[in-house]
Amino acid sequence: MAWNGIQILDLAGHILHVYTNASGSKGLGGIFGDSWFSARCPCQFHSRDIQFKEIYAVLQAVLRWGHLWKGHDVVFHINNSAIVSALASGTFWNAQVMNMLRMIIMLAVWLGFTYSSIWLTSDDNLLADTASQFEYARLFTTSPSMQKSPCWPHPQTHGIKLTLTCPTGLHSFFGMALPPQPT
Repeated sequence: MAWNGIQILDLAGHILHVYTNASGSKGLGGIFGDSWFSARCPCQFHSRDIQFKEIYAVLQAVLRWGHLWKGHDVVFHINNSAIVSALASGTFWNAQVMNMLRMIIMLAVWLGFTYSSIWLTSDDNLLADTASQFEYARLFTTSPSMQKSPCWPHPQTHGIKLTLTCPTGLHSFFGMALPPQPT
């Protein structure tokens, strides 16, 4: 996928709310309406910090539901203030988190939605927290209308991750610009 960096801004449609969470040692979870996902953090990411895991949970939500968000403004509810700030500013000091952020930005443009993020307490993020800890009985007791099966990544976005990663050595710590090249 190629993008020239220019987007025509449209007025956003309805506001949609998505709740995500990463459990440092267990997994990832997300809630969108009565749909949910729960996944183990991939082995290669176990040693990563919690900010990486939190933004990876947001990316997983986009891969599952982003195709449904065209023309809408999505509000990501996250209990990690550093990731809320990264999503708002489009930048982060950690290169690994920045790569995940770039993927989210590119997918938002490609799938045609806008987003914002707000911080909430862990207590207010109960459903996503429950999904990230694989507490399914508690999930269905707390929210009986929740679908009984988890949501999987959508075929439209399956495999997209490989086309959006930045080449090694071209990490930018601030914004979307590439680092200056030596002359």
